[in-house]
Amino acid sequence: MTAMAMKMGAWAKIAALALAALWTIWAIGPATAQSPFETKSFAAADGVMVTGDWYKPNAAGARAAAKTVIISFHQANSSRGEYRTIAPKLADLGYGVLAIDQRSGRAFAGIDNATRAAARKLKKPTGYIDASADLRAAAAFARADLQAQKVIAIGSSYSAALTLVLAGREPGFVDAAAVFSPGEYLGRSNPVAQTAAGFAGPVFVASARSEAGTARPIAQAMAKAQHFVPKGAGAHGASILISGRSDAADETWQALTAFLAGVG
Repeated sequence: MTAMAMKMGAWAKIAALALAALWTIWAIGPATAQSPFETKSFAAADGVMVTGDWYKPNAAGARAAAKTVIISFHQANSSRGEYRTIAPKLADLGYGVLAIDQRSGRAFAGIDNATRAAARKLKKPTGYIDASADLRAAAAFARADLQAQKVIAIGSSYSAALTLVLAGREPGFVDAAAVFSPGEYLGRSNPVAQTAAGFAGPVFVASARSEAGTARPIAQAMAKAQHFVPKGAGAHGASILISGRSDAADETWQALTAFLAGVG
């Protein structure tokens, strides 16, 4: 046997071993893979089952000890998949994160909206305002089941507006909020800036640079709100935090992290 043939035989054995290893990993699949989250389900007041992914805090420290939970809401036509890259970073900062599907949504990054499917099965409406029941259920679940001592909401686009409306109308809904690309999306009967003025907690308002004019009056209506406008173009909603979708992800993360540190 020539040296070349021996070398080719060795490479063939290595390739066979590699294929066997890949087959083993595939065969084992998700049953043994460690997931960064645990999928939860809980009922909204009207009986619709809300689906959410629960990311436990990874870092020890004051935030984890205080059991601060961030409940995260997606934008229109989206799902909890919107937070698949965002939530782990928040968990690394010491926060527990519950990213839910609201009934007004569809899919994001291949993750279908399970709450929408549950609502449609019960023939419940799935408009923006209808999703209020899901946001309330998430806040209640965070306090009762996840034993949160402090609840911070993250809203994205329509859910940013909805978060502020609920916070302004319902004391105790959340303790603080970070809202991305809020706007007057909810109709005349639900004015966002006017209603948000009733919320006394700290609020981080962020928007793409092109949306600054839309978000500014909402931020100015609240006593403890700060409005962050990136140097880069940014992106709509919480996508501004995703590097593959936003050229302002790093600077927005820095600003958000500073805000959260001040909230506790």
